[in-house]
Amino acid sequence: MPLIEVLVQNGSCRVLVTGSHLNSEQGATYGKEFPAYIDQVVDKVETGNWQKQSERSAVLGEALEKFLDYLASSSFDFAVILGDRIEALLFAVACSISGVRIVHLHGGEVTEGALDELHRHAITKLSHLHFVIGEHEKLRVVQLGEDPQRVFVSGSPREDAIFQRAHLSHEEFVGALGLEVPREFALVSMHPAALDDVPSPVLARDILRELSNLPLFSLVTGPNSDLGSDDLRSTLKEFCSQNPEKSMYVESLGSVLYLSALALAQVAIGNSSSLILEAPKVGCPTVLVGRRQLGRDGWHGPIVQTPEGIRSAVIRALGTRGQMIFRSELSGGVAETIHSLILSNRDVPFAKRFHHVE
Repeated sequence: MPLIEVLVQNGSCRVLVTGSHLNSEQGATYGKEFPAYIDQVVDKVETGNWQKQSERSAVLGEALEKFLDYLASSSFDFAVILGDRIEALLFAVACSISGVRIVHLHGGEVTEGALDELHRHAITKLSHLHFVIGEHEKLRVVQLGEDPQRVFVSGSPREDAIFQRAHLSHEEFVGALGLEVPREFALVSMHPAALDDVPSPVLARDILRELSNLPLFSLVTGPNSDLGSDDLRSTLKEFCSQNPEKSMYVESLGSVLYLSALALAQVAIGNSSSLILEAPKVGCPTVLVGRRQLGRDGWHGPIVQTPEGIRSAVIRALGTRGQMIFRSELSGGVAETIHSLILSNRDVPFAKRFHHVE
C-alpha cells in the first residue's frame, strides 16, 4: 500500500484491483485497503473463482482475456506486480504479450509447499526490473538468468506499513473490528498449500483443536484465493461456529487491522508469509505449521505438522512474547527507494538477454 500511495502521488499511475479484493466471499477487501483519494485512479477487473476444476479453464481464460483488453485500453510504461498469486501470473503473461515492461516485487523467495513457488519464478522470467528483500533473493533471481544490474535489494514495502502506522490499542482494535476479542488471543492465518504433505484443512483443524485446549481465544482470518481455499474456508468457519466461546472467524481484517492484530496477539500460528515477514517486526512470536513456507529465508525455527508438535510449539512460543525484533529497528523509505529506481531505469529495454552465472 505505501508503494501505491507513492506512485499515485508522484505521477501518472493506474491501480488495477482484481482477485480477492473484489470477491465478496473473501471479504471484498477493496474498500478496506485503499484510501478514498485513490478511487479516482482505480480500475477493476473481476477474475472469477477458479476453485471448481470443471470451470477453471474457462475462468482463467476469461481473466487473461480481460487483462489483455485492459492493457490495450491505454498506454503503459510499466506494470508493478507484487508476489505470486495466480492472477498476478496471468497479468504478467498479458503484459508480456502486450509489450508492457514488468516491475516485480518479492521475487527470488522460496516457499516449497505452495504453488506460489512456481508462479513467483515464472513472473521473474517475465519481468524487467526486480525489487527483492535480501541478498539471497537477489542471488536466486540472478541464477534464473536475470541481469544483476536489473535486480535491486530494496527491502519489502511492507516494512513501510509497519514503520509508518501506529498500531491500535486493544480497545481501538476491538472498536474498529466491531467484535469482542479477548485480550489473550492467538491469531490464526492459514492458506491452502497444494504441495504440503498434510492437507491444509487437516492442519487447520489440528491448530484450532490444540488452541482450544489452551487459555487462548483464536482469532481466525480467511484464506487467500489459491486452489483449495473453499475447503479450507469451510473447515475454519465450521470449527468457529461450533466453538464460539473459544474462536471467531473474520474473512479479512485488512492490512491495518491485521498488523495491529499481530502486534496484540500472544502468538500467531499458521502458514502465512506474514508470520515470517511481519510478525517478528512487531514482537509477535510465531508457530509455522506445514510445508507452505519451507525454504523461506528469515525462518530459523521448527516447522510442525502434528497435533503434539503444534501444542508444544505454541507453549514454547508463548514464553518468548516480547523478545522479538521491534519496529524501532525499521527505517522506512522502501517505497520511495523503489519509485526512484524505477524512474532512473525508465529506459530499460523490453528485450532481455539471459545472464549466465560464471
